[in-house]
Amino acid sequence: MGSVRSRGDETQTREGQLTEIRDAIPGFERRPFAASRRESNGRAVNLSRDLIVRSADEVPVGVVSKQYRLVQHSEVFDLAVDALKRAEVSLSEVTCQLTLTKYGERMALQVQLPGGYDLDLGHRRRKHCRALQAADEECSGRGRPVCSV
Repeated sequence: MGSVRSRGDETQTREGQLTEIRDAIPGFERRPFAASRRESNGRAVNLSRDLIVRSADEVPVGVVSKQYRLVQHSEVFDLAVDALKRAEVSLSEVTCQLTLTKYGERMALQVQLPGGYDLDLGHRRRKHCRALQAADEECSGRGRPVCSV
């Protein structure tokens, strides 16, 4: 496992087989973006924003608009695996590299194709595919996952 920085945040990188990497991907949930009111025993709730928390321990990782569609990192991973299956790539021969920020809100996933397989991009060929994904809209290009090859 290596450590680098992404947008000033510490990251950790893991390499392994698809099943090993899938198990290391965190999930996230929406919560009301609210604060407790001590004097009235109520809550002050922001009606235009939600809080995004890591599912495993409810650590806050970002604030998003109510219109933001939360795309799980695992959804991006599963789409890549489904594409490999449709292309009849032997999944046991595929390795990948997963880089996550400290709280897991940003992910870089690189899938390395086994020998004999290429991605045909018309003007060039590659042996890997890289997907970037963020659980908060600030980091993901206004809430859209960013994919590149």
